[in-house]
Amino acid sequence: MGVSPDTITYNTLLDGYGKFGHLEDVFGLYEEMKDAGCPPDVITYNTLINCSCKSEKMPKAFDFLRQMKDSGLKPDTVTYSTFVDAFCKEGLLQQALKFYLDMWRVGLTPNEFTYTSLIDANCKAGKLDDALKLLKEMLEMGCKLNIVTYTVLVDGLCEEGKMKEAEEVFIAMEKDGIIPNAKIYTALIHGYIKANRIEHAMEVLNQMKENQIEHDLFLYATIVWGVCSQGNLDEAKRLLDEMKGHGVKVNHVIYTTLVDAYFK
Repeated sequence: MGVSPDTITYNTLLDGYGKFGHLEDVFGLYEEMKDAGCPPDVITYNTLINCSCKSEKMPKAFDFLRQMKDSGLKPDTVTYSTFVDAFCKEGLLQQALKFYLDMWRVGLTPNEFTYTSLIDANCKAGKLDDALKLLKEMLEMGCKLNIVTYTVLVDGLCEEGKMKEAEEVFIAMEKDGIIPNAKIYTALIHGYIKANRIEHAMEVLNQMKENQIEHDLFLYATIVWGVCSQGNLDEAKRLLDEMKGHGVKVNHVIYTTLVDAYFK
């Protein structure tokens, strides 16, 4: 006689299907779970909401939120943070802030994921002051900054031309024992190029090489744009050869940058 799956088993399967983007399987498994008389819990609904949000099916996510509440379960920090992040990624900052404020209203405390999503969205909206206020609140709440938080801060500061502050955040991250990745290096490089400080950008690039950080297409595109803006076509060609040597495929953006620089 077989053993019937329980809620934990179903949740594990839902999470697995969700990570691979098999949305129909996720929804089908949820229906099977209910038909089997296995009660969904908060983790079940958080998984369903997360899958729906990542697939840009917000009406479905709200439907699962309604079902969650109708079954007598209370949304938790993960539930609210998932909606906050989804709205932030869509550029719908006001809706994200509504969920953030609702968290406080129902007695829930935002976590580092909540704050990082909001900081990133405010930076992208050009609201750096609001982003820094959220950072201050985040630290006061005892939340630790992770590599994603540091990256969105550095990127936001660089976009506003605040390179000194961006450098300070980068140093603070290293002191915090967090190892820089390609994204945060690229944000710094992009900032230096925008500030017409190409020599500093190249220093960061060399630092990446010393730390054996893999160079991706976005990084190369940023550096090629930088050296081309300085009229250094020889360096651009060298970077192109380096890309090919590392197996990074040159895309149309880089070719367009090179052609534009050649005809200037």
